[in-house]
Amino acid sequence: DGLQVWSMSSEHSGESTVSIHLEGEPWRLVAGATVRCADVAGLLPEQEVGVAEWCLLLAGWDGSMLPVAAVPLTQGRALPPLPGARARPGLDAPLHAEDAKAVTALHIEPTGGRLWALLSSGELEAWDLFGSRSLGRWRPDWHEITGSVGFKPTYICEDEFLGMLVLGRSHNEGAVLARATSPSNLAAEWSRNRSQVSTSSSLRLR
Repeated sequence: DGLQVWSMSSEHSGESTVSIHLEGEPWRLVAGATVRCADVAGLLPEQEVGVAEWCLLLAGWDGSMLPVAAVPLTQGRALPPLPGARARPGLDAPLHAEDAKAVTALHIEPTGGRLWALLSSGELEAWDLFGSRSLGRWRPDWHEITGSVGFKPTYICEDEFLGMLVLGRSHNEGAVLARATSPSNLAAEWSRNRSQVSTSSSLRLR
């Protein structure tokens, strides 16, 4: 099993597509972001620490856990890793047993290193990958956010300026793109409203 990565540079003369070998169980979902390797040094094998400024941070869902890995981008942040690259998970973001088969979408916000998991229940769970800690679970009021009846979220994306963007479908309007609470306000909102947020167990190093 592997992950195909394409070059973002039109001037790249090497391989335009590189396959990254994923170690461990096959991933059913994947999210990725380009981050500074210094922020994820703890995820890298010892021999890969310091070899590149930028890393490809990956998180996958294998049906029971959310393995997280970092791959050095030795050719630069806009270019794929070298051929033969391997993603070796350095930690796992745990899920409660009842949620192990209920992940709908994943997203990594690169600025703060937040990993988001959208569950089939409509809840969101988040982890700080740079700090290796859980940020808790959030139960949004999707009807209030979207104004749509029977809204079911299917994709998520956290934007530094726009906040949390959610794409889904509703009974009366079809496809709906909505914006939820700004990421900068999440920690304060969670601390004010404990009835809507629960904290999961910490991330586990491999």
